[in-house]
Amino acid sequence: MMDSAAAKLPQREGSIFKGMIKAYDDKEYKKALSSADLILAGFPNHAETLAMKGLILSSQDHAAHKKEALDLAKEAIKQDIRSLLCWHVFGMIHRTDKNYTEAARCFQVAIRSDPSNLRILNDLAQCQVQIRDYPGFLRTRHALMTAQPTQKQNWLGFVVALHLVGQRQKALEACNAYLGTIPATKKELPPSSEPDVEQSELFLYKVQLQVELERWAEALQTLDQQEADIIDKPVWLQQRALVLFKLGRLQDAEVCYRELIDFNSECHADHYGLQEALGLKGDLTPEKADRMAALYQDLRQKHPASITCFTMPLIALPASHPSFRPTLDCFLRRCFVKGMPAAFIEAKPLYASPEKVAVIDELLRGYVEGLTSPAQRFAGDDHEAGAAVIVFVWLFQAQHLDRRGLFQEALAVIEGAIRHTPTMLDLLACKSRIAKHCGDVKAAAQWMDAARRMDLADRSANTNSVKYWLRADEPVVAARLVALFAKQDSEAHEHLCDMQCMWYFLEKGRAHHRMGEYSMALKSLRLVDKFLGEMIDDQFEFHNYCLRKCTLRAYMQMLDLGQSIYTNRYWMAAAVELIKVYCDLADRPELRTPRKSPAELAREAAEEAAKKAQGPAPAPFDLDLDLDLVCPARQRTHWDGVIPMGAVGRWVVAVAASPEDLSPEERKKAKLRAKQAEKRKAKKEDHDTAATAAAAALLEESSLKTSKTDEDPYGHKLLALDPLAEAARLAKLLEEHSPRSLEARLAAFEVSLRRGKYLLALRSVRGALAVAPESPDAHCALIRLFHSVDQASPAVAGRVAELLGPHRAELMGQQSLAQFNRAWMGRHGTSMPSVLAGLRMVGLVEAEAEAAALGQLVAPECTSPKLADWRHAHAYLAGLGTRGAAALQELVARGAARFPMAPLFVAARAGALTDDLLVLEGLPSGSTVAPGQTPPEEDDDADEPPEEYIPISARGQAVYERMQAAKAAAAAAAAAAAAGSS
Repeated sequence: MMDSAAAKLPQREGSIFKGMIKAYDDKEYKKALSSADLILAGFPNHAETLAMKGLILSSQDHAAHKKEALDLAKEAIKQDIRSLLCWHVFGMIHRTDKNYTEAARCFQVAIRSDPSNLRILNDLAQCQVQIRDYPGFLRTRHALMTAQPTQKQNWLGFVVALHLVGQRQKALEACNAYLGTIPATKKELPPSSEPDVEQSELFLYKVQLQVELERWAEALQTLDQQEADIIDKPVWLQQRALVLFKLGRLQDAEVCYRELIDFNSECHADHYGLQEALGLKGDLTPEKADRMAALYQDLRQKHPASITCFTMPLIALPASHPSFRPTLDCFLRRCFVKGMPAAFIEAKPLYASPEKVAVIDELLRGYVEGLTSPAQRFAGDDHEAGAAVIVFVWLFQAQHLDRRGLFQEALAVIEGAIRHTPTMLDLLACKSRIAKHCGDVKAAAQWMDAARRMDLADRSANTNSVKYWLRADEPVVAARLVALFAKQDSEAHEHLCDMQCMWYFLEKGRAHHRMGEYSMALKSLRLVDKFLGEMIDDQFEFHNYCLRKCTLRAYMQMLDLGQSIYTNRYWMAAAVELIKVYCDLADRPELRTPRKSPAELAREAAEEAAKKAQGPAPAPFDLDLDLDLVCPARQRTHWDGVIPMGAVGRWVVAVAASPEDLSPEERKKAKLRAKQAEKRKAKKEDHDTAATAAAAALLEESSLKTSKTDEDPYGHKLLALDPLAEAARLAKLLEEHSPRSLEARLAAFEVSLRRGKYLLALRSVRGALAVAPESPDAHCALIRLFHSVDQASPAVAGRVAELLGPHRAELMGQQSLAQFNRAWMGRHGTSMPSVLAGLRMVGLVEAEAEAAALGQLVAPECTSPKLADWRHAHAYLAGLGTRGAAALQELVARGAARFPMAPLFVAARAGALTDDLLVLEGLPSGSTVAPGQTPPEEDDDADEPPEEYIPISARGQAVYERMQAAKAAAAAAAAAAAAGSS
């Protein structure tokens, strides 16, 4: 390829062309670029040189020369459309730009000129598997194996290609053919004591193919024959247990599963496999329940430290079984005595059964009664429990009551626990969660922040605190906290982007959306979408690596992940939220006008403060002085001291003089002046440094530090994009990858309805009804769809109604929209979200009946256990103004009775949850610190911890009291000293 391109040039230029290729291969891009320019100076239309110049520019700095490189490659193809090198280079530039589809097309054109070119075939195969073109990948891999049958990588690539297209039988045959060549190869190698990991992986991959083909006997034979060669024994046991179970050899499968549990007693999959092998899955008869209890009693004796051996029978056994209560009692006591704050998380699955919840409640009451008695022991125990055991019982009881919706009782329990042990982080975190469930997100954020300050090195507490501040619509405070764990040599925003921290940008985008900052919401939420694109692009480097290292099982898992990556819950949540933002922008075009957000205003204020702190820059001054006129009698030689001789404006004129020329008094004065000048200089430098640091801190606290290369730090350019086009792209991905998601279907419906795509909207509605037939949101979508069709222009409505008519009759019968909605409200009169959905549709299709229907929303039988449903009802009635005032008043009264701690319904409780926090932090109960604000910062120069600091729980209450006493003594001593000096 290189020789044919050089042959088109004269001998001198041909030699330069070969040197250019060598320089490019050695990554000497400047040398290669100068050679290309030298050739093009004499032959400006030489296609291969034009293409190579574009490739060199792309490799040197693709971001800066992307357009120029593509233009040069296109010009090269125009000059010689049949050139193999030009098409190959064009594909390589597209590949660098991560446009793998276009790169594959260019490589396919190039390979036509030289079907046996191995380099182009390898490049083509990588691009084809990246874009999931598996049939094309199979053809390319077959060509590579035919061209180089002795290469291991070509064989394994061909096997994987057959597997990906579903030809597992041929893949197994090809795998056996390659494995048959290994023994002969191994004999030629020197003996080695190290295990052959690659061969082990190949045997496990062969077993995987046999399992997928359901050839159980062959798979068992492979596992038994190659046991010595397979290094990963847990995987070998798992595969063997599965194969034995499929062959009906249940006793042998049981032995394998027991070995796996001995290896890792916390693996749920192995426990489920053991239960299945023993016939204990599904509905348990009394006889099976007894066997289940006996099984796990034996496993608990064998693995006394295993939590799963306790929770598995508790989940499977009914509450009425004789062993349920003793097992639960033993488990809870063990957790409380050992001090396990996560005990409630392990017990959460039990709350699906009301009978089990009743047993838990009864046991907890007994524990509290026994441990708070003078004996301080569990019922039936002879020895006294530790003083800390009751704290963990209270913690579990508060979480138990919170789970049941008894928020007042939960708060009473957790507040008593905090008074008992105010230095335990988990207690404050529990109260924060209770406050969140009560609806007071500001108090929840403050309590979680108080928990964080108990252990400043706890990343989990810091993460939860950041999340709670974001949910309280305080992104500035959250950004300051998240920076605590960022790398010191990078900005917090860049560090979070490098770590692909999706949860942070998702919560941050939601907060900005609630605050009406649409550009910043787009900026944060689109980062989550960008992270998934980066994950997909990162797979490109592993296609050849996995084949080279023989990690075929992990490689297949990676490819499966690439297929299902858009089912990631963070991406789905971000995509739905992005669609909501885009729909708001489409409904209200005035929101697309860039406006200065509070963050931008804060940044401008910080920059102005930094300029004022630095002061005006000194005016330039020319110090072209004749030193002989300043001190003519002195010899100017250099020595260690610098003597300031005078000042001109703000500039000091210094003369280097010999100390022998000065009298002792002058020498003393000169040294004193030098010291004073150094002090003034140091003071000015400290002042400038402090001002710069203060400005930087203000920028960081305001979440305003952004990358220097970010041309749009506040997302203003994102507002200029077509909102519905961007939303349609996301909606297509949601419906394609999550067809069983109700939120995905409803989000796609919102986009299609606004675009006037009624057939796509109908598909989304039918999909939503298939997932949740009684969903209030799906009901609203159905009525809104046909109402929009009825309100459309006659030309559009006629054509669409003809297509949608059969579907309307199928879904609604012969009823009108109003009749269908009234029937819905009649069927769901006790469900608040359903009645609210019906009321919204009443306002749409029969507005005159809306006032009469409001009474159904505030009827005693209409209720919901979720605070969010009450909040939506409150917002709906508040939006009606005077028409819904009476109904709103009644709803607030009912809500106050149902959620007595929610600030939405009881304004008097709005700050009550923070009163104890302010007292705990040393602030008076009537402090002016409002919910959502942080207490005043302490002096950074102080040696003692700030007032809000609370020692971690390991230090104990005594340490905390000693610290407070020491601080009080220091304050008293300072006051006495001040009084004495006065």
